[in-house]
Amino acid sequence: MHELPIWISRLAAEGRSLVHDPRKRQCRLASVTSFTWIDDRIAAVDYAEPAADLVPAKKSKVLFRPGS
Repeated sequence: MHELPIWISRLAAEGRSLVHDPRKRQCRLASVTSFTWIDDRIAAVDYAEPAADLVPAKKSKVLFRPGS
């Protein structure tokens, strides 16, 4: 998967365990993960979804029932 190297890099930079549940990754279509370096260490990790409004919303599996 293309997001795995980015997610593993983020976990390592944040000092978190590399063991994770792939369903809980913060990686969406056209997302950007940025690393800010100060000298030889990572000072910040930022995540943005500049095209989030172009990704269709998930449809609810619950059917609408009038009067309920």
